[in-house]
Amino acid sequence: MNIFHRRHFALFCTIFAAASICGCFLAYHGKINTVIAFGILTATLVLATLLLKRHKSVAFKSALCVFFALIALLSQIVRIDYPLQQIEKYLGKRADITAVVKSVNSSQNFLSLYSVEIETLDKTKINTSAILEFDYNAELEAGEIITGEFLINKIDAYSETPTYYKAKNITLYLHSPENLTVERANPELSLKFRKLNQTISRIITKQIDGEAGNLVSALMLGNKDLLDDSTLRDFRRAGLSHVLAISGMHLSVLIFFLDFILKKLKIRKIIRGGTVIFIALFYLALCGFPLSTVRAFLMAATVYLAFLLQDESDLLTTLLFSLFLILLISPNAVYDIGLWLSFLAVVGIFVAQYFIQGLSDFLYSKLNKAKSRDKYSLKKRKSFLSTRKIKFIIYILSSITITLFANIFICVPAWLYFDEISLISPVSNLLVSPIVAVVLYLSPIFLLTSFISPLHKLLGWVIESICNFLLQLISFITSFKHITISMNYKFVGPITVILAIFLTLCLVIKLKKKWIIVIPPIIAGIVFSCCVSFDTQYYKNITQIDYIGGDESEMLLLRDGSQYSIIDISTGGSLHSYNAYLLSLENCATELNSYVITHYHKYHENSVRKILKKAVINKLYLPYPQDIDEYYIMSALITVANNENVDVVIYDSLAKTPISTNLSILLSPRYYLKRSTHPTFYFTLEAYKQHYTYFSESIFEMQNIENELSDTVFNSRFILLGTHGPKTKTDIILPPILKNSSVIITNNEINQFFKPTNISEKTFYNVTYCRIIITKNR
Repeated sequence: MNIFHRRHFALFCTIFAAASICGCFLAYHGKINTVIAFGILTATLVLATLLLKRHKSVAFKSALCVFFALIALLSQIVRIDYPLQQIEKYLGKRADITAVVKSVNSSQNFLSLYSVEIETLDKTKINTSAILEFDYNAELEAGEIITGEFLINKIDAYSETPTYYKAKNITLYLHSPENLTVERANPELSLKFRKLNQTISRIITKQIDGEAGNLVSALMLGNKDLLDDSTLRDFRRAGLSHVLAISGMHLSVLIFFLDFILKKLKIRKIIRGGTVIFIALFYLALCGFPLSTVRAFLMAATVYLAFLLQDESDLLTTLLFSLFLILLISPNAVYDIGLWLSFLAVVGIFVAQYFIQGLSDFLYSKLNKAKSRDKYSLKKRKSFLSTRKIKFIIYILSSITITLFANIFICVPAWLYFDEISLISPVSNLLVSPIVAVVLYLSPIFLLTSFISPLHKLLGWVIESICNFLLQLISFITSFKHITISMNYKFVGPITVILAIFLTLCLVIKLKKKWIIVIPPIIAGIVFSCCVSFDTQYYKNITQIDYIGGDESEMLLLRDGSQYSIIDISTGGSLHSYNAYLLSLENCATELNSYVITHYHKYHENSVRKILKKAVINKLYLPYPQDIDEYYIMSALITVANNENVDVVIYDSLAKTPISTNLSILLSPRYYLKRSTHPTFYFTLEAYKQHYTYFSESIFEMQNIENELSDTVFNSRFILLGTHGPKTKTDIILPPILKNSSVIITNNEINQFFKPTNISEKTFYNVTYCRIIITKNR
C-alpha cells in the first residue's frame, strides 16, 4: 500500500514512535550507548549528504530517520531513566521530601494511602509521582503540601517491574514520615476541573435516575467507576468498552455539534474554529486529559488550522504528528494502552477508507451497469450515492468494514492487555454507536437547559429512556452464549505477532492490489479458528481439576471439555471467588457453566453477588439448607442470582447432581463436631466413572460414618485432603486406598495433615502437588 509515499514527515514520526517503543526494552546504559551510536550515524549520514553527488536525498532522509529515533531515546533518558537512576540511590534510606497530595487512594483508621507529586528530594528539584503510606489515617486532602523525612521503598505491594514504575510514573513508595508538616496550597487547576467534573456528574445523576444516569456521566465525563460491574462486563463482552472511554469518538461528536451550531448562527470561519478548539480543550481538561482524547484533539486542531489556512490536511500525517507530539512532551505516554488502542484503531479506519471507496464504486458499477469510473460522470455518481437506499447500504457496509479493520489493527495491544475478544463486536457497534451519538448530542443541551426546568426535565426523561433502552439492548446482546473468545491461548501470541508483521509490511510496501491487505487477517482468522477447534476437540473427553488454596478457603476450578465450573469451599470471602475467576481466565474460560456452593456462610451473599456481576455464570448451584439460618442465606443468594438473570439449581445431599456434560457432584450431609459450630463434610466429583473426592479436614473424626468414608476412599481414583472445617486434633488415619490412588495435600503444607512422626505415610500415599487430569479412556 506504501502509505509513506510522499508522506516523509509521517515516516519520521513513525520512526520516532517505533524508537520510543523499542526504548521500553532497553536498560539505562544500553539506551545511552544506543544514543551515542545513533549520534555518530546521524553525523555520518549528514556528512555523506554534503559530500556525495548522488543519492543525497536518500542519505538526508536516512539521517533524519536516525535523528528522530535518537530524539525519542534521548527524551526517555532525560524524562524517565535518569530521574529513576537518581531516585534508586535513595531506596531503603530516608530523605527530605516536599510533595503535593494529588488524590486520596485510601483513608482508614489503620492505613491511609495517597498519590503525591514529589517536588524536591533533598533540596533537588525532581518531578515524579509516588505512593505515600501512613499506618494511620493522616487526614490529608488533595492539594495540600507536605514536607518531612520519608523512608523510600520500592512498590512491593504493587509490582516489582520497572515498566510498571514508568507506565504509572510511580518510582517511589514513601513510608513512615518523620517531622511531617502540612500546609494548604492554592488549589491546582486540575483539581478545580476535577471538582467541576463531579459537580456536573451530580447534576446528571440527580435528574437521570439509576444506572442510566451513571451511564450518561460515564459517556460524557469518563466516570466509569460509577457504573455497576455487571454493566461494565456487558459492555466488555459486547466489544463496546471503547464507548465508555473518553476518546476520539466523543470529541468528534462534540466538535461536530459545536461547529454545526456556530455555522447555523453564521459565525465567521476563523472565530468558529477558535471557539471549537477552545471548548474542546476545556472538555479535555474536564475529563482529565486522557491521552486517547489528547490525540484526537491534536488531530482536530491540526485539521482546523489547515482549514483556516485554506489548505488540505492528510489524515495519516495528522495522526502520526499528534502521536509524535504526545510522546515528545510526555515520554511516559508510550506505556499508555489507551493511546495505542486509539492510535491503531484510527490507522485501521484509515485503511478501511480505501475499501469503503471500493464498495461505493462496486455498488455503482453493478447497479448502473458501468464497467469503470471513466464511463460515467462524477455528478451522476454523486447523485446515485446520495439516495437514501444506497446511503443506508453504504452506511451498514462502512460500519462493518471500519469495525473489522479497527479490531484487526488493535490486535497486539488487545492480546497483551485483554483476556477476551468479542465476536459480536461488529453487530453491537453497528446498533449501539448511533444511540450513543444521540445521547452525546442531547447531553450538552440537557446541561445548558438546567435553568429552564420544564425543558430540562423533559430532556432528562428522554435521555434516561434512551439509556435504559441502550442498557437493555446491550444486556440482550450479551445474553447469548459463546460470544467471546479467550486471548489467553498459547497460540494467540505467535498468530498475533505474525499478523502484525504482515500488516506492517502491507502498509509500507507498494501493493498493486490494495485488497491484498485483507489476506493476512483472513489467514490469521482461519488459523486461530482451527486452533480453537482443535483445543475444544482435544478437551472433549478430558476433565481438568485445578486446586486453589488459602487458609480455610479453597476453590476447585473444573474444566469439562469447553465447560468450566467453580466449586466454592470457602468461608464466603469474595477474594477467594475472585481468584478462582482469575484462574478461569488464565485457563481460557470466558464464561462459567456453573458456580457450586458446598455449604453456607453469611458472607456468601456478598461474594456471590460480586462474582455474578464480574463473571458470566450460567447456573448457580446451592445445597439444600439444613436449618433456618441456611435457609435465609439460600433465599438471599436466590435473590442475587435472579437479579443477575442466573439460573439457580437446588441440589440435595446424597443425590448425584450433574454440573456439566460429563461431570457430576455428590455432596455428603454436613456433620458437626461438638467442639465447633462449623460443619465438616466431603463430596465426590464423578467424571467418566472415575471419582475425585474432597475430604474436609476433620471429617475422619466422625465415628459413625467410618464405613461410609472407607467405601468412599476405596472407590476414589483421586483424593484431596482439604483445610476447610474444624481443625483436626488427631493424626489423620486414612482407610486403605487403591494402589494407584493419589493423595493431594492442599496448600503445599504436608505437616498440616501429617505429623512429623508419620513421615513414612507421605511416601506411602504418593503425595503430589499437580493438576489432575481425568480422561475418558483411562
